[in-house]
Amino acid sequence: MSENTTSSASKAPTEMGSSIRSKYDEDDTPASFTILIRTSSSSTTDGPSEKISILIRDDEGRATDKQALRYSHSHPTPFQKGHTDLFVMTNQPSLGPLACCEIHYDGQKEPLGAPWKYHTIIIFHHENGRVYNFQTDEKQSTDTVSMLLYSHSHSHGSHSHEHGGGGGGGANRGCGRGWRRFNRPSGGWCIKVAQGQFSQAQAESKCQEEGGTLSGLQDTNEISYITSTALRLFPERTGSLWVGARRTPACSSAPISASCNAMNSFTWTDGSTSGTAGFQWNRKQPDNSHGQTQQCVVLLATGTQVVRDAWTWNTNQLDDVRCVNPGGSQQRIVRGYVCGKRATERRRK
Repeated sequence: MSENTTSSASKAPTEMGSSIRSKYDEDDTPASFTILIRTSSSSTTDGPSEKISILIRDDEGRATDKQALRYSHSHPTPFQKGHTDLFVMTNQPSLGPLACCEIHYDGQKEPLGAPWKYHTIIIFHHENGRVYNFQTDEKQSTDTVSMLLYSHSHSHGSHSHEHGGGGGGGANRGCGRGWRRFNRPSGGWCIKVAQGQFSQAQAESKCQEEGGTLSGLQDTNEISYITSTALRLFPERTGSLWVGARRTPACSSAPISASCNAMNSFTWTDGSTSGTAGFQWNRKQPDNSHGQTQQCVVLLATGTQVVRDAWTWNTNQLDDVRCVNPGGSQQRIVRGYVCGKRATERRRK
């Protein structure tokens, strides 16, 4: 283990910077957003010293939490001249179609706006699978907040096929309450994230009791949904989840090597997952350590980008473990599992 023609939002927010939260009920699941911010080439080479935060609103005024954009997933130092930075927001209220976003400055905008200028802000809404391009609305912007409105003429299609909904109808058709539908190449697939400390076999039995099986991971969109949901379930806000994959017979007793590598050492077991896009392994995994006994797979969900024990482990990535008593530090202990089953309704065209 070792950038845009402006269109107006349908409902303008009543107070800039306030957060009108979505109402959660017991079946709501948290939302995730991927944010791309391109810094203008006319900006200085140094990023802003003050903290930059973002808040996203939908067309009914509901908003995410205001999140500081400190850590870019694409560059060590964010907001450099001509660079595009990727940020991820997880564990957020569920929003409808997006209408605007706000860029907040800790301090005055003008001192900050002079050296730092953004070129484009694009947000991917994981819950409805749409990409939103934003443009500055100077009429609503202030000294400390830049208001940006969604530009419909620059919207984009998306390869994401996630559908929300708590019940079995609508966009979530064919999946029961508490499940989330994803449209895979093999057809509609329902995913449910559950909490509990079990062995891999016990977790599989729990899934079978609900008509499912341990779920594989089709792509990073599914991974993002699973881990953000798990963080709501885990009081510790860190832990691993069983997923549906087993080591292949050819690599059963082999460590990681050219012939038994990250893409072929394991196979998905749910009868639906295809390809290798879901095999997002942590560094130097799967290594089949501990006497070549690591035949099962867990997915790490944590509120921080990494956790450290004897090794450094990245969130949203996999590790091979023993199927019983997998071990791991308190930060990585198995605290849940991912069930999957086929949707009972086909995708509408």
